[in-house]
Amino acid sequence: MHTHPHFRSLFALGLLLASGFASTESASAEAELAAGKGSDLVQQHCIRCHSERIIIQQRASRENWRETIESMQSQGLEPLDQATEKAILDYLARHYGPESRGRRAPLQVERWYFLEQDGTRKQ
Repeated sequence: MHTHPHFRSLFALGLLLASGFASTESASAEAELAAGKGSDLVQQHCIRCHSERIIIQQRASRENWRETIESMQSQGLEPLDQATEKAILDYLARHYGPESRGRRAPLQVERWYFLEQDGTRKQ
């Protein structure tokens, strides 16, 4: 079958653009703050200077989030009243606390056994 000489190039360009659009959509979906009590305060006080992505990727403990807020206040973030700070910390700790990801849990061995060289179990 004979095709126009530029058909392959145009087809490849179309695939490239389509894949870029798909990855942009998924990346933007991942960059949205989780809905929940306190997200409006994070939007109001944190997103003014930072993208949502920077918050989402941090995964910090409540104490580390508190230290981050204190650090941001030393760089110009206005002081937060106690209720606002607590609500922000509650939200960040709940939605962006440390994750324990990794390998599966260790297997629980009920009884060890040894294999003979021929593959049979040694009792």
